[in-house]
Amino acid sequence: MPHIARHFKHSLVLVLATFLWFVSGLMLVGLLVSFVLMLAADKEYAKVAAVFLGGWVVLRVIRFMIARKVSCPLCHGHILQKKKCRMHQESRRFGPLSHRQTMMVDVATRGRFTCMFCGTPYRLRR
Repeated sequence: MPHIARHFKHSLVLVLATFLWFVSGLMLVGLLVSFVLMLAADKEYAKVAAVFLGGWVVLRVIRFMIARKVSCPLCHGHILQKKKCRMHQESRRFGPLSHRQTMMVDVATRGRFTCMFCGTPYRLRR
C-alpha cells in the first residue's frame, strides 16, 4: 500500500453519490416518522408518507445508476455497490457501519477514503 494517498479522478461523482445516500437516509427517517404519525394521530400523514416513499425510491434508483460507474482505478472494484467479496485487511470500518458506509462517512467528513477491496488510500482534492 502506498504511504501517500492517490488522487481520485471521479471525486465529484463520488461526492454526489454520498450526498444522495445521506438524503435518502433522511427520506427513510421521514417516511418512518410520517408512517407512525399516520397510524397514531391522523390519516392526512398518508400523503406525506407517500411523498417520502416516492422520493426515497427515486433517490435510490439515481444512486444505483451512479454507483455502477464508480470504481477503484487500481483494482477496478465497484466501491459503491454491495458485494460479497473479501475485504482488504487495511480497509477502514467504523463499529456497526459496513465498509461501504464507512467509506461514505470518510468522503463526507475527511475528503478521503480507502478502497475496501485493495486497501489503497485516495484523496478527493488535489
